[in-house]
Amino acid sequence: METKETVHISDLHFDHKLWINELKFVEMQMNIFEERLGEVVAINTDTMARAKVEAFQNQIIRQKEVIDEIKHKIRLREQDISSLDNQDTVKEGGVLFNDHESEIDEMNTFIRLYEKMRDEFKSFVSEVS
Repeated sequence: METKETVHISDLHFDHKLWINELKFVEMQMNIFEERLGEVVAINTDTMARAKVEAFQNQIIRQKEVIDEIKHKIRLREQDISSLDNQDTVKEGGVLFNDHESEIDEMNTFIRLYEKMRDEFKSFVSEVS
């Protein structure tokens, strides 16, 4: 039988804060990408380039939706563990949670997909500029 690793509440809080900051950073970069796409459209009339711009716009929209979904999940999880903050066992460090492996996997997948899109975006922009 497989045993799950456990983590302390402080480790969960730390991961959640770290992920929220990462997501905010990616959101800011997405805004910059949108601005850059506007510049590309303004100087480029090629239909292939415009099709790629539209594809990137769709990817950005989807990335922002995923960011919102992940942030919502984190907020819900924080509410769950915050309700335990006032309990004596938490103050004594006695409460352990099952490792949040699915959350870690989701964040890692999101970051990997974002980085792939970012690299493709940079390549595209350098080609059409």
